[in-house]
Amino acid sequence: MCGKGAGRNLGPFFFFVLTPPFVSDMAYVSKQTEGLKKMKKELKDMTDDERIEYWTKLREQERKQRQTAFNKLTDEQKLVVHQLYKQLDDILDIALYPDNGGIKYVSAYDLQELEGTTSRFAHQFNLRQ
Repeated sequence: MCGKGAGRNLGPFFFFVLTPPFVSDMAYVSKQTEGLKKMKKELKDMTDDERIEYWTKLREQERKQRQTAFNKLTDEQKLVVHQLYKQLDDILDIALYPDNGGIKYVSAYDLQELEGTTSRFAHQFNLRQ
């Protein structure tokens, strides 16, 4: 034998590593990495004002994509998303900040309402089987 571990069979390891999902995931990662390298090169050549404008446009584009996706929801789905957000925001506002009473002041009624909205949310988005 030539060295330590020379007699090991690595066939099963390579079979696992080169499965089609792994190869496709690696292609995706490679594509994303190339995009990041290109973006870094472009950003490096920009002035501060150009970078500010670039990031502002990118944030606006992402916000529009999120809004477009949200607009595709049904009215019931939009309603339940808004209710869930409002209830969570209210409960967290009370629970996390001592000026508002802290966790001791979150009522059982608030938690029951949150549970009901969570159930409606799960139903609207097929989260429960």
